[in-house]
Amino acid sequence: MTETNTAAGSSPGGVSDVRSTASVEGTLPCPCGKVRRCAFVGCLDDATVPLTTDVAYCDHHAGDIFRAHLRRAQLADLPRFVDAVIDIDDVVGQGVFLHHDYKYPKRDRITFTTFTSKSFRFGRVKCDRCGASWMGTEHELCRWCVKRAFVVSDGAK
Repeated sequence: MTETNTAAGSSPGGVSDVRSTASVEGTLPCPCGKVRRCAFVGCLDDATVPLTTDVAYCDHHAGDIFRAHLRRAQLADLPRFVDAVIDIDDVVGQGVFLHHDYKYPKRDRITFTTFTSKSFRFGRVKCDRCGASWMGTEHELCRWCVKRAFVVSDGAK
């Protein structure tokens, strides 16, 4: 997450810190007919992920709220982790967004066996467990943590 939130998203006349393009996939209409804004305090991006009928967030803030659930869904998608997702969740890290890579697209998706995620920011990410960094999509699993988890689970058998 950025240290200062100076994003104005799709607001007219606003200045964006280029951290989100939430409006690329459409927006949730407000009952008054206007575009609904993210419920996160200070965020002016369009809301794209509804949590309830009254509360909706941009995909950036929704991803932060659902970080643990995304990690478990990705771990459950790996065939060897199905029985041990809760235990493995304690050791496998997930990419936390640091900054965009301006040479590549700014959005990407996480692909699961049964569905594809909403688009998340692509750029330099850092593992929230081991501190490794790589170019990738925020919220994706750290491949080094996954590799270590495979070694630990194989050694325990």
